[in-house]
Amino acid sequence: MAVEALSRNTKRKPLPQPEPGLTPQELIRRAAALRPILREEQEENDERGHYSPRLHREFLHAGVYRCVQPKLFGGYEFDFPTFCKIIIESARGHPSTGWCFTLASSHAMLIGSHWPEEAQAELFGAAGDFRSPHRAPPAGTYKRADGGYIVNGTWSYSSGVPVCTHFTGGGLIMEPSKPPVAINFTVRID
Repeated sequence: MAVEALSRNTKRKPLPQPEPGLTPQELIRRAAALRPILREEQEENDERGHYSPRLHREFLHAGVYRCVQPKLFGGYEFDFPTFCKIIIESARGHPSTGWCFTLASSHAMLIGSHWPEEAQAELFGAAGDFRSPHRAPPAGTYKRADGGYIVNGTWSYSSGVPVCTHFTGGGLIMEPSKPPVAINFTVRID
């Protein structure tokens, strides 16, 4: 869907894409071009448990984090096969980095598909910079409060979180005499 069509469906002005003419083929090429760095850093990244700040900067510069992000919020909104090819190219350089990249960048699609536009605008922010893993299994406690919920919990792991701007988690709201309500929440990582 073109940005012009998006702007007709909303009163919100679309955020500009960093590179409006970027093609899926170029994004895939850029991911493949990172293979030497990915291979060079394999042992360090395995020891660290996530990829390096250097690789994170390279992914940012290449634009790959925005692959499936909505155009309305500065993303490229490319198709899922393009995203899968970027994952494959990253994993060919280092499987663990491919895994962490995937979990950091794929959930822009979750937010763009299921969250209301107002929430998306808050999460993607003025710059459209959004990365979030999603730890779906319910954990923690959730209590209704004025304006939202108080969330308190510990999640055992969340691949990709060291390079993320947000965290998305799943949980159950338990209230007396009512069935549990499954929710997902997203919070900014500060």
